Amino acid sequence: MEIIISESLKLRPWCEEDKQELQRIANNSNVTKYLRERFPHPYTKNDAERWVSLNIMGLHETHFCIEYNGKPAGGIGIDIQNDIHKYTAEMGYWLGEEYWNKGIVTQCIQTVTPFFINKFQLKRIYATASVGNVASIKALERAGYTFEGTMKNYAHKDGVDLDGTLYAFTK
Repeated sequence: MEIIISESLKLRPWCEEDKQELQRIANNSNVTKYLRERFPHPYTKNDAERWVSLNIMGLHETHFCIEYNGKPAGGIGIDIQNDIHKYTAEMGYWLGEEYWNKGIVTQCIQTVTPFFINKFQLKRIYATASVGNVASIKALERAGYTFEGTMKNYAHKDGVDLDGTLYAFTK
């Protein structure tokens, strides 16, 4: 499934041909600075192969490659929660550094949010961002997500406790 946002921007499944470019753009400490540790750094060829394989085998419905001007530029997806939270999903996204400050993530969030809500009958999609990740916070706000609060010591990365923000879009 492809979701066309504009002539230069679309969301699509990850594919075998993306591995080399994925490894190149993801292997950047500026990109991984605010991401979870499950997104490794350095980002190796094996990491790219593993991610593409996981998507081909089943994550393709909830995780998309952000393609900009015909090339992989990053990723966006949701993790649907379970049990009493089964109508809730957490959204995450990242973008290669050369694609920053172009409004790409905002457009992707705006497009993918109603798509995921309708496809999976969700009532809520939320995202967190470290307090220092101003670009991510602005993207969520511009995409219509509502600030719900600040979470003290919500994460610990690279030896540092981080405060975070919680944003959500509700149906």
